[in-house]
Amino acid sequence: MGPSAGYRSGRSRLGTAIVDRLTFNGALTQSSTDFYRLAHTKTQADQAEAS
Repeated sequence: MGPSAGYRSGRSRLGTAIVDRLTFNGALTQSSTDFYRLAHTKTQADQAEAS
């Protein structure tokens, strides 16, 4: 485990806490729109696997 492992773990907990705060007592709705960043990331991952 390298020196940045603790940083990543802390960042993960912070991200989880932020999402928890944003969604607490909130209503999550499913959107029928396509998300550019998600589609772009998936395309890049697929291209990386293919090469």
